[in-house]
Amino acid sequence: MKRKKKPFQVKSIVIGEGLPKVCMPLVGKTPEELLAGVQEVKALCPDVIEWRADYFQQVMDEDALLTMAKQLRTELPDMPLLFTLRDVSEGGFTKIPQDVRANLIRQVIASGNIDLVDIELEAVKNGLDSLVSFAKERGVGVILSNHFFTRTPSQEELVDILREEQNHGADIAKLAVMPNSSEDVLTLLNATNQMDTQYAEIPLITMSMGQLGICSRICGGVFGSALTFGAGKNISAPGQIGVQELRRCLQQVHGEVGLN
Repeated sequence: MKRKKKPFQVKSIVIGEGLPKVCMPLVGKTPEELLAGVQEVKALCPDVIEWRADYFQQVMDEDALLTMAKQLRTELPDMPLLFTLRDVSEGGFTKIPQDVRANLIRQVIASGNIDLVDIELEAVKNGLDSLVSFAKERGVGVILSNHFFTRTPSQEELVDILREEQNHGADIAKLAVMPNSSEDVLTLLNATNQMDTQYAEIPLITMSMGQLGICSRICGGVFGSALTFGAGKNISAPGQIGVQELRRCLQQVHGEVGLN
């Protein structure tokens, strides 16, 4: 039996209730590419949009970054906007000093132009912990995440990571792994189910990446994952499928009411 979790509402979207929500990444390198991506967002209507700012060529320019955040908010005023700035050590696109990244994330949070921020758990444990309380004080939801791009740890380790994210103040706990076998996909789904039924007090986002893990992006909600990532023209992680196809699959698997 599933635990009674507290869903997280961002604008009109409630993550953790109904069908798993669909998040679409924006990975444009220039303002022009990002604004072209905005038009695609308007056509596809995902539930949440993620700006992967580490792809943005001007990411180290604070003024350009803040200007872009404001433009995205102006273009998509009612769309929940998730801001993610990963270092290359976390699977990101940009090598960026920790103190510089912390300041940029802080300034974007303070701008009032984002609704959610995704921060890697290890970064929080190694100096970015103040950003969690800073975001919460300003009404910005916090996703704490952990990514394994070459392997899938044991079920016990995956559950421990999700619990640690929850204990560090996450509003939503996220975990992504790379499977090397079908058994690895089952490990991720079993860990999700164990966390969901035994420990979760907040919504979860979990996925097994790559071709092997595609099924986890579709059926993850059965096991307790409340959001999945779907691609537009470009993807931000291996195994993402198109937003429209993903939504059709979710409706087939979960029905109109959903399971979360």
